[in-house]
Amino acid sequence: RLLESSWQRVLNSMGSGSTNPQILMGDIIGSDEAQQLKQGDDVYTALYCFNQAKLAYYFEDYNLAATMTNRCRDMVPKYFSNFMALLFVWIDALISLANACKDRTNTKCIKHAKKCIRIIQVASDRGPVAFENKLH
Repeated sequence: RLLESSWQRVLNSMGSGSTNPQILMGDIIGSDEAQQLKQGDDVYTALYCFNQAKLAYYFEDYNLAATMTNRCRDMVPKYFSNFMALLFVWIDALISLANACKDRTNTKCIKHAKKCIRIIQVASDRGPVAFENKLH
């Protein structure tokens, strides 16, 4: 069950498994299950929101992506490993930068992106030599 949202994201990214590839539903995750996952507060919800955020970012729906990252931001440290948490921070920074580019007066997004970048820089400085390659 842990991999369902990731698998659905892959299918949607490939253009199969869903009539609306930007929304994390389709062959693997039905609409009822998606609704339950959005309301939860556990590892499944965190993964669902994280994968929905990535999918929304891929399809340039930055508002949905920001909504999903905001929804699971507090859950990430509880449920994700350090590597996955940094991957979340990376996606979160990309979403904030995309929203800042849409509205250059949005200083909140710019500040948040800078905060995310600082977190990644600190982790990189403290991490092993191959840290940056692993993050990619």
